[in-house]
Parts: sequence; structure tokens; C-alpha cells
Amino acid sequence: MLSRAGKRLGLDEGAFFMHLVMLSLVAPDGGEAGVSPEVLVDLLWVHTHPADRIEHLRAIRAARGIDVSAFSARAGQAAPDEGLKNLVQRAIAATPMLSRWRIQ
Repeated sequence: MLSRAGKRLGLDEGAFFMHLVMLSLVAPDGGEAGVSPEVLVDLLWVHTHPADRIEHLRAIRAARGIDVSAFSARAGQAAPDEGLKNLVQRAIAATPMLSRWRIQ
């Protein structure tokens, strides 16, 4: 369903929107655990499925781990689903070096 703002802008129901989604990954014991943001992004791309609708990924080192942001393409103005969270959970489950990391 198109919002009032979308209707005022003359958008139709089939328009695609980019949503910014962010989450934090906490390293074991709040340490670095040997994974760089660049390696994490590569691991996430390996585990991305088309249904995740992820268009861009970025990661930066944070105080207790790594912050991840992604742009997700969605039809209409539907709220972004759990695409990034599902992706990160798959990567953690399938990657031994991430097995002790958690989503905050």
C-alpha cells in the first residue's frame, strides 16, 4: 500500500524504494576476533540469496565488533523485511570464524 507521501509524489504501487538497514555484530568477548570489515562483507556476499533483496553492503569496525549496513530494494513502500538479519544469521551459522559472533 502506497503511503500518503508516495501518493502526493505521484508514485505508483509498483515503484521500488531503497531502504537502509543497519545492525551490529558483536565479537566474542567484545574483542576483534580476527575478522576485518572487508572480510565480513565478502562472507556476507557469499551467503546472500536473491530473496534477501540486498543491493549494497558496507561494514565498519565498531567498539565491540562490526557495524553492518545494507540497502535493500523493496517494491512499493513496504517496510524492509528481515533480509539483512537473515543473511547475517546464515553467514554466522555457515562460517566457523563467525560462530561465536552475535547480532545486537
